Amino acid sequence: LRRPPEIRPKFLTVYFDEVDTAGHEYGPDTTQTTQAAARVDAAIQALLAGLKDLGQPANLVVVSDHGMAATSSTRTIALDKLLDPKLYHLVETGTFASITPLPGMDAQVEKALLVPHEHMQCWRKADIPARFHYGSNPRVPPILCLAEPGWLVLANAPSKPSVGGNHGYDNMVPEMNSLFIATGPAFAAGKVLPDFENVEVYPLLRQLMGLPVATGVDGNGAVFRGAFSRR
Repeated sequence: LRRPPEIRPKFLTVYFDEVDTAGHEYGPDTTQTTQAAARVDAAIQALLAGLKDLGQPANLVVVSDHGMAATSSTRTIALDKLLDPKLYHLVETGTFASITPLPGMDAQVEKALLVPHEHMQCWRKADIPARFHYGSNPRVPPILCLAEPGWLVLANAPSKPSVGGNHGYDNMVPEMNSLFIATGPAFAAGKVLPDFENVEVYPLLRQLMGLPVATGVDGNGAVFRGAFSRR
């Protein structure tokens, strides 16, 4: 940013992993995660101070891609308690599980999973709720099981106690809400926006950089129309 205008970058990104790392390891509501957030706050403060010293106006957009829910080894769904592991191939486990029945085993797997379960809901690929925007790709396995926030779907019961945090739950639950803060000459001060989906960040950045309007993309940036400075 000290470079002359003709070769100065117009768009810069920086990623802080500390809050996510602490949230996974210790849980979102712990002292360790709060301390990690404080370290990131200090880093952003240093960035703002550096911009001020340079006399370099800049629009800062601070985002996160997901929230975090507290997890525990006491809140797990063990799939091997519901059906024989020899009947299926387990692709993923965690906040959700994706499952491919072995040849000829579809009916048995569906009978065990596609019924009401405490703390978990399962769907055939074709029946995954449309609002998840998930399931049309050929790589998505035939069955998806989604855990209730704070629960984990695992191959079997944990062998030792543990706590932590995770994301990947229903994106509409409060624990999955994420952060958005924008400041700089382009923005009016004191504006509070309604909730919006993260796909809206792209059209905002495109507008800030003066790029042409794109077609065929998610998000239109309408939520930010009242947030810009009139200067």
